[in-house]
Amino acid sequence: MEVSPGLTPRRSQRTADKIPIHVAVKVQGQDLLQTVNTLDVSKHGLRVQTNLALQPRQVVYVLSNGDKSPSGYCRVVWTTQQEAGLELVN
Repeated sequence: MEVSPGLTPRRSQRTADKIPIHVAVKVQGQDLLQTVNTLDVSKHGLRVQTNLALQPRQVVYVLSNGDKSPSGYCRVVWTTQQEAGLELVN
């Protein structure tokens, strides 16, 4: 696989899969549990569709609804208005 200059290769293969999962975050000192959908999943993280106001470097907890998506603590790597990239940290 050829990589464009300035880009680093992915650590693991991503699989496109829309799976509902739960994300637990702290908002104003309160725990909030929200259902979001994955857009793709890898063994190192996942991309989710969400309207949560997540911030890069924020830690969230992902609760899987099955065997196809990972569970555990994740670090928010990037965000847009409707998506976030989460990296597994446990």
